[in-house]
Amino acid sequence: MPEASIGAQVIADIQADVGDASASVLGSLYGILGNPAQTLSAMFGHIVSSMDFWGDIVEELQLTSALQANLAFGGNVVIAGIPAGATITRVVVMFLCRAIENTHATIANKLQGAQNIEVNFAGGAFVDAIALADDLFAVAIATREMGTALLGAINVNATVTGNGTCTFRIDAARADQNNLNFNDFQIGIRCYFTV
Repeated sequence: MPEASIGAQVIADIQADVGDASASVLGSLYGILGNPAQTLSAMFGHIVSSMDFWGDIVEELQLTSALQANLAFGGNVVIAGIPAGATITRVVVMFLCRAIENTHATIANKLQGAQNIEVNFAGGAFVDAIALADDLFAVAIATREMGTALLGAINVNATVTGNGTCTFRIDAARADQNNLNFNDFQIGIRCYFTV
């Protein structure tokens, strides 16, 4: 049976089941069922989807009281499976760690100065992705505290443009004391796109 005839039969079955239906509803239904080649995006506009991608879990990242410019993270993220022809509308970086540890035996610890987690894509330039404020991650003397989840507020879709590999660093890594450790951390990318 031709596809358009199948659509007409479905509409006839609905009419038989529910009685009188408005002409506009039946007309819209017939438009969908009678034209199977028409895509959902053509009928309703582009649909926003998202996918998350995560790097390997890394045992520790250590910040010292000495400035570590461009301190590299481990756990690169590979983005794969974004559909061909998709338009990437927003990309944010995510950071998780199981615990934050101050190893100093006599002094509390925290970040020293504003810092940024930065991302690059396919070997390109690094850009800010998550802003870390001065004095963030305060931890008491010789203590390990529960970790954190950070989702970046910066849209990095001008840099992360599709499938490929992302690497990460902290531009001006520094703690007040030796040492502030991020234990069992993982970094990820969330991509929003339309097709």
